[in-house]
Amino acid sequence: MRPTPPTRRVRLARNALVVAGVLAGACGPAWWTPASAVESCELIAHRGGYWPGVSENGMEAIRTSTAQGVERFEIDVRPSRSGVMFAMHDSTVDRTTDGTGRMVDLATKSIRSLRLDHGGRVPFVGTVVRHAAAHDMDLVLHMRRIPDKAWKHLRQLVIVNGMRDRTTVMGSPKQIAKAEKFVPRLDRVLLTLVPVTPDQVAPYDGVAVEHTQATQQSVDEVRAGGHTYRSFTPVTTAAWTALPTVEVTMVKDVTRFRQWCAASQAQ
Repeated sequence: MRPTPPTRRVRLARNALVVAGVLAGACGPAWWTPASAVESCELIAHRGGYWPGVSENGMEAIRTSTAQGVERFEIDVRPSRSGVMFAMHDSTVDRTTDGTGRMVDLATKSIRSLRLDHGGRVPFVGTVVRHAAAHDMDLVLHMRRIPDKAWKHLRQLVIVNGMRDRTTVMGSPKQIAKAEKFVPRLDRVLLTLVPVTPDQVAPYDGVAVEHTQATQQSVDEVRAGGHTYRSFTPVTTAAWTALPTVEVTMVKDVTRFRQWCAASQAQ
């Protein structure tokens, strides 16, 4: 597991101070529920980041996150019928595009012809990787039933774009095993909807736990073993307040989380 580079720690501290400075002395809005103590305001923009008028997992969401100073974002990865990787959360395109059908049943050309609900095309994962590399961002890839040949392509993408040290693969034990086989040396994070023990996390670099299942005891035990502990995806200030002291939180509403977290740290 890689430690946070010193330059990155400086950037994170600077960004937190900037936000805190803006909010210092101001009364929070009605939805504000500050916590008594927050360990870290570091975040991962879930599905590229949720912003008004843009589509999840779309390039416009990612570009907006970039413009807003986000340094780490997550996308979901699903393959087309031929194994080409796209940024798409659901197993079908029905919810977020003007098309219908399962991703694994659709040709690459057909997927690229679709329009996302707020405009734009379904992005190739290669486009996302190149954007992250060009803007010095960390990338978290939630891999969903990816075929072997797509893993080989991912290996090429992260190496050619210099992203090996900035890419985290997240998913089920089966997908993480494929990452270890085809793209060794990437950070590997187990994704789980249920509580985990340190022994279950031991084979990986870290774990991402659904926020309602995260407890301070579990966090302390996992971190004592030298592993990272992340939570996903709390969406209310009450849920943020209830979080244990995790290193990084995967969030949808970046702006509100930053405001809440900076105010909480200032308590």
